[in-house]
Amino acid sequence: MSKSTPDEDIEAPEFKPVHAELASVHPVFGVRMQTGTIAAMPNIASALKAEIARIARKELRTDVAPLRTASAHHRSAIAALKRQIADLERRIKRARKVEKAAPSEGGTDRQIRFSAQRLKNHRAKLGLSAKDYGTLVGVSGLTIYNWESGSTRPRDIQLPSIAAVRALGKREAQAQLAEFAAPKSPRGRRRLG
Repeated sequence: MSKSTPDEDIEAPEFKPVHAELASVHPVFGVRMQTGTIAAMPNIASALKAEIARIARKELRTDVAPLRTASAHHRSAIAALKRQIADLERRIKRARKVEKAAPSEGGTDRQIRFSAQRLKNHRAKLGLSAKDYGTLVGVSGLTIYNWESGSTRPRDIQLPSIAAVRALGKREAQAQLAEFAAPKSPRGRRRLG
C-alpha cells in the first residue's frame, strides 16, 4: 500500500461541452434548460400570488352567479313595471279626454272655453277699454291685455265671470259700468250746513 497524495484521491468530474441543440425540460419547474446549466428558480411569491388570485376568482364566480341572475330578474321586473305605468298613464290620459268631451249629466253645467282672440273681438265690439272690460270681469286692465296677448290664461274660477260679460250687449255693459262708477254716499257722515 502506498500512500497517496491528497490530489490523487480526488477524482475530477467530467465536464461535457454544452451545445445549444441539447436542451431538456426541468422535471419540477417545467423550464426548458440546457444540459449542464442551472435553471433560474421561479419567484415563489409571484407564483403563490397568481394561484391565490386564480382561486379567489373561481370562488367569486360561484358567489356572484346567483346575484347576476337575481339582478337580471329584477331588471326585467322593473322594465315590466315601467311598461305597466306607461300603459296606465295612457289610459288616464284617454279617460280625461273622454271626460272632457262628454257632456255633463245635468246639461246645465257646460264647460266654458276661453279664447284670447274672441275676448279681444268682444271687447272691441263693446267699444270698451281694457280697464273698463276688466272692471266688468273683476280684474285689472293689465290682466285683460295679458289674456288677449295670450301670455297668460284666466283661472278656472274666473271663466264664469268672463262668460257672463260675454253674454252682455253694448248697452248692458255701459249700464253696468255706470253702476260701478256711481258715487256711493258716505255712510255715517252728516253734512253740517
